[in-house]
Amino acid sequence: MEIEKPKLSIDRFNTVSVIGNGSYAKVFLVKDKETGEYYALKILKKENVEKRKQEDKVLVERNILVDINHPFVIHFHGSFQTLKKLYFVLEYCPGGELFNLISNV
Repeated sequence: MEIEKPKLSIDRFNTVSVIGNGSYAKVFLVKDKETGEYYALKILKKENVEKRKQEDKVLVERNILVDINHPFVIHFHGSFQTLKKLYFVLEYCPGGELFNLISNV
């Protein structure tokens, strides 16, 4: 018998802070209300993705994250969507953005 995973939705998380902001997405540190675990929640506005014709790239990003299992790549926990937004639930890896860390060396 397979154990069913609880369905992901925005209601499952409490927002702690903004940890990243880019031209396509905003990333929040969130806390799972059920488990108390922290995650990075990447939120993309569908309108922006469509305007920039990035639908294929977003889907490829999601599929790569689903398929990859490597200790040097952020773990993907799931995704969901609403009428206006796409959500990626990712492992929270504190320490800052890789680009900034490399730039400060």
